[in-house]
Amino acid sequence: MSVGFLGLGSMGSAMAEQLVKAGHNVVVWNRSPEKVEPLVAMGATAAEEPFEALRQEFSFSMFANDSVAEEVLSAEMVHRISGR
Repeated sequence: MSVGFLGLGSMGSAMAEQLVKAGHNVVVWNRSPEKVEPLVAMGATAAEEPFEALRQEFSFSMFANDSVAEEVLSAEMVHRISGR
């Protein structure tokens, strides 16, 4: 299964790590790129843009608050995901 994960704070990193350990193809993205590195070392794939993670079969977001979610998941991002 291909899983996208956005937001790699304490909870998001732990959840994404478990998905990698379970053998899933995990594509990760975070606003602070250094948070992606440990998961990539475990076998995850780094997404350069959030929409790359959101294009997976399943995707999860674990953002700090609503304003971050609104910033990342803008209408422009939705258009990029759908290819419009």
